[in-house]
Amino acid sequence: MKYLGNVVNAYKIIANDYLKPGMTVIDATCGNGNDALFLKQKITHSGRLYAIDIQNDAIESTRALLKTNGYDEDENLVLKQCSHETFDFLKSEEVDFIIYNLGYLPKGDKSIVTHFDTTLKSLNSAMYHLKHGGLIFILCYRGHEEGAEEFIHMNSFLANLSQSEFDVLKMAFTNQKNTPPLMWIVERK
Repeated sequence: MKYLGNVVNAYKIIANDYLKPGMTVIDATCGNGNDALFLKQKITHSGRLYAIDIQNDAIESTRALLKTNGYDEDENLVLKQCSHETFDFLKSEEVDFIIYNLGYLPKGDKSIVTHFDTTLKSLNSAMYHLKHGGLIFILCYRGHEEGAEEFIHMNSFLANLSQSEFDVLKMAFTNQKNTPPLMWIVERK
């Protein structure tokens, strides 16, 4: 395995150091479940994982992958088919970590994509629930029309966050072809 190679590897290197057993985390676009499994393995059975996606296929794929690896749904493993637009299900709960993979479901219907308007609403909700010292990872797949537009709006939004409240890091592979994905990391101070 390459050490870096793509933004998913880079995210896992950083998250691997940050995530601890017992944390509360959200996979805001759980897709095929790979990030949900990685997160649950890091936070263990004692940590709470919310895995959400608007598509039933994504929820079912995530459920199957987690179950195959010994994780059954309970109060610390919550799968929800819903938009990531708001995190109303949290009520007043704070979270340590949130990840977004913006774009479309890999090997799924490419006409169903994330949109900047709902993603921006989601980020506002995420920042409200994020603990001080908590992290948000946003992986942006911008190689398709909606992804390119989402990137423009996300980049502007994140660049204008208050420096006194948040640190924002943008990571991109500058020598890769075909508009490679990039990643932002937001840390609440």
